[in-house]
Amino acid sequence: MNKEEKLLIFTQTNQYNEHGGFTPAAYQRMLGDILEWERAIHHYTVYRMLKEERCLVMLGMTYEIRKALDPEALFYGRTWISDKKGSILRREIGVYNEEGELLIAAASFFGWVDMKTRRLIREPLKETVEGEKLLQADSRCTFAAEKMRTVASIEIPPSYIDEAGHVTNVRYLEMTYNALPKRKRQQLDRLQRCESFFLRELTREEKVEIRYDGAEDPLYQIIKENGETSFLQKLYFRL
Repeated sequence: MNKEEKLLIFTQTNQYNEHGGFTPAAYQRMLGDILEWERAIHHYTVYRMLKEERCLVMLGMTYEIRKALDPEALFYGRTWISDKKGSILRREIGVYNEEGELLIAAASFFGWVDMKTRRLIREPLKETVEGEKLLQADSRCTFAAEKMRTVASIEIPPSYIDEAGHVTNVRYLEMTYNALPKRKRQQLDRLQRCESFFLRELTREEKVEIRYDGAEDPLYQIIKENGETSFLQKLYFRL
């Protein structure tokens, strides 16, 4: 798509928590809606991908909140491909106010997955790089999960499963948000950056543990029953 094309965005009450904070999952959903809009422009729906037995799957997303969203204002979203390395595609997402000021900068990382084997397809990408990068971000997790403790155990409900047969990316952030201490839920106006890595897919009725390191900039981990890490998320708060 043309980098200058933009999607009109507005916030909704259900994106804020009881303390007036815009939740990490709400940011993820907003940015994801911009990505879905871009796919719709090219008529490249999940249904079409499933028919072709290959699906473009999010491997990670990092976003930075440069300026708080005004709940009474309108915003615009833009997205473009900024890099490709091997079988990993990087796509930038920007959320802007009506004056054109960048409020949220995000980098998302994708790979094509064979829907029969559920494995990443290792082949050169055909997509074209369209613009610059908005922020420093990595497609690979750069932190280690150490001194973690279990704060919740859940079974994946049917409502978490999307058309591709796995847990949709926003649900991971909802699960970790539900395990966030009340003190941090009250401080979401200070949230500065969120790094999320989707390492192994979750499917219906899987049982998982949610672990947390207790830090001021908390690290969350979702563990499968077999001990594999499915998801890692790091939140950074302003002082």
